[in-house]
Amino acid sequence: MIRNHTTQAVADTFVTTGQVSKYVGGEAPRNYQFECTTAFDGTFTSEVTQFAELARTTTTAPDPVREVPYTITEQDRNSVAVTIDATDMPALQYVFNNVQSKIAREENRGGWFVSFNCSTGGGQGFDNRIANGKFALDKLGRAQTGLAIGETELIILATASCP
Repeated sequence: MIRNHTTQAVADTFVTTGQVSKYVGGEAPRNYQFECTTAFDGTFTSEVTQFAELARTTTTAPDPVREVPYTITEQDRNSVAVTIDATDMPALQYVFNNVQSKIAREENRGGWFVSFNCSTGGGQGFDNRIANGKFALDKLGRAQTGLAIGETELIILATASCP
């Protein structure tokens, strides 16, 4: 596959520069920079005047969202309490999205506040809160949460930890 190429003409000579990729099996492609000069003097003559392999780069696929167990321990007029033993954003976002979907299917109105607590570590003098979230489903929800309709917010507390 040739890409990022340009051709410039000077009199009867054309210089094309660009990049080409070579795929070998399942490996990442090898990429090359090239320059090709083509002259016309009654017949076309082409010559590769420069060809160099570019540095290979590898990219790492993002970590898949890991499904984590959680329990909705309380749900009332506009709040939900969730117990979860994870403090990383991907896990909490996964659970928050699930809770938001559940509420939107069941209640479909208002503003909702979601509290995330660790299943252990709470008690007298110790808070087990990990994160807080909120979302607005309609105009009432916008007034209750301060968020635009359909907007969400999830904040992990700086003190978040699960023993």
